[in-house]
Amino acid sequence: MKWLNSLLVFSALAIGVAHASPAPEGNLVERTSMSCGQNEFFYSGKSCCIKNGGPPNPPSPPSGTSCPTTHFYDNGKTCCLPKKSNTPTPYQCTSGWTWDDGKYICKRSTPPSTPSTPSCSKSEFWWETKSCCLPNGGPSKPPSPPSGSTCPSTWYWHSQKGCCVPKNSSPPTPTCGKNEVWNSGSQCCKPSAPSTPTKPSNQCGKSDFFWSPKSCCIPNGGPSKPPSPPSGSSCPSNWYWHSTEKCCVPKNPNPPSPTCGKGWTWTNSKQCCVPGNPNPPKPSNKPKPKPRRNFVDMA
Repeated sequence: MKWLNSLLVFSALAIGVAHASPAPEGNLVERTSMSCGQNEFFYSGKSCCIKNGGPPNPPSPPSGTSCPTTHFYDNGKTCCLPKKSNTPTPYQCTSGWTWDDGKYICKRSTPPSTPSTPSCSKSEFWWETKSCCLPNGGPSKPPSPPSGSTCPSTWYWHSQKGCCVPKNSSPPTPTCGKNEVWNSGSQCCKPSAPSTPTKPSNQCGKSDFFWSPKSCCIPNGGPSKPPSPPSGSSCPSNWYWHSTEKCCVPKNPNPPSPTCGKGWTWTNSKQCCVPGNPNPPKPSNKPKPKPRRNFVDMA
């Protein structure tokens, strides 16, 4: 009987020890959670203390990963951590992403979609510049461009887009006509700025001289039969009308100041004489004499 009593006593002691010793895991969580600050909470997923609300400016996750809106990325843990202690589970990633329980981060569930070119009909092609379908070869009777705009030969005016569009899917570089330049912003040809002739004086002929006001070469002495100025214009005696420059030019390289005839005045902007008196008579400030009265002799 003694051995039976000893066995009963040993069993009782073992059971008492088991009830008196809590689980190691429980003690670990309790001790760790007690070490967090007042504005922190313990996150058992990574056994760490996290500031309530998360950091104000968390770093971005690595390329190809993301975090739920309820989480933030932590460089130290290299994972997503919750902003609040009561964050519901399972964690919800945004559309197209899936939560990875092993790495505590969202990974792309489907590869990123590549934008596809909208489908045009068989007789059309896609023009990326204006994101539209255009007919191959262009219309038979395209509309005319508005005033001040033209289209290259392989292009035509598109009324809805308000610009020139190509007739084919692989158009050459647009080439505009003479005195026109391609405007990439307006997608049409625009008049080029008028260029001032800049012929150097050393390129004039032996019988010519260079006249800087118009940057052109003029024959010494002028032509034998110069053209007549247009109506409302005239030239000084030592000048003549130049049809190309459309102004009066001197006959010699060092002309005196232009002197117009009576009733005409020189204008620098037009480089010719125009009707008018350069020095009109000033009105007299003298008082007019009073009219004399005739007195009748009453005697």
